Amino acid sequence: MICQAHQDFYVTKTYNNLTVRIKTGYEYEEINKLKILGELGQRMLEKANYKGKVLIDFNHYYTGTCEPDFFISYDNGSIKYTWDNSLRPEPVLSSAGLVIRIVSSKLDYKKALELLNYAIENKDYIKKNQDKIKYEQNYCQWSVNSIDTVEIKKILNSNQSKFVSETLKQKVYVADSTWNFGTSYFYQDNSFNFLVRAYNGVPDTVALSVKDIYQVVQIGSGSKIVFDTDSSFYYVGWYGDRVISQRHIVENTKNNYQGFSVKEIGDDMLTIYFSRFATKEEEEKGIADFYYSQTSIYDIKNDKWISDIRRNLIEK
Repeated sequence: MICQAHQDFYVTKTYNNLTVRIKTGYEYEEINKLKILGELGQRMLEKANYKGKVLIDFNHYYTGTCEPDFFISYDNGSIKYTWDNSLRPEPVLSSAGLVIRIVSSKLDYKKALELLNYAIENKDYIKKNQDKIKYEQNYCQWSVNSIDTVEIKKILNSNQSKFVSETLKQKVYVADSTWNFGTSYFYQDNSFNFLVRAYNGVPDTVALSVKDIYQVVQIGSGSKIVFDTDSSFYYVGWYGDRVISQRHIVENTKNNYQGFSVKEIGDDMLTIYFSRFATKEEEEKGIADFYYSQTSIYDIKNDKWISDIRRNLIEK
């Protein structure tokens, strides 16, 4: 019998009077994407001259996809867990402030900033009209404060505010913008843009622009494997005259949600490995028992990809 234990964890970062927090299960790129949201949110607060405390709390539903849910309140950010009355609600903020709580598979900057903009302009209304809401879905068993969630949906369905549009057009680096070698990315106007820098006088090159990122893995000192989805990737960084590979597809990922293990094996080659629960069909065909695992090989030099090395060896 194979037994696996797993524990979710929190990552919290503070930007002056704005705190952003994520609860997730693995080292997804959603963690760094939340940092970008923190930078954008703080710029909005400064522009609006809002001095009060604010929390954006993102509960990452990472085992699949779900319809996002949103809550807005004015409190210390604590959650009462209805499955265990002995658990004491722990405050996230040292004193009461605006709280925007998100339950979703992916971060949506536009929606988060629209709710932040609304909250800044309607603090008194939120304080007067919030109420306790019991929320028991998407692996959450909560009792939290919020204004009416129907009203929140109406806010999100309305036209995008000019304030939010202007904020989303600003460039935000996931790393310090003073970095001088290798590959990093910035967010701007609904795209994640991977910028490649080098010491050899070659101009900065935006090698890749994508609408979303699933996982990013550092390779050596100057390159990255960028998974733009849960089943596709690019190699980004200088290799000879090349800064970007073809887009390669990882087969058979199905319901894999633990991300990929990427390892350098020498001679400019990588292995990319994942393991997931086997499907009923795979068990019936004898392909896997309880778990399905797959190892792939990527040849950086020749930009060649073997998605399933075991199957390739058997077929040979």
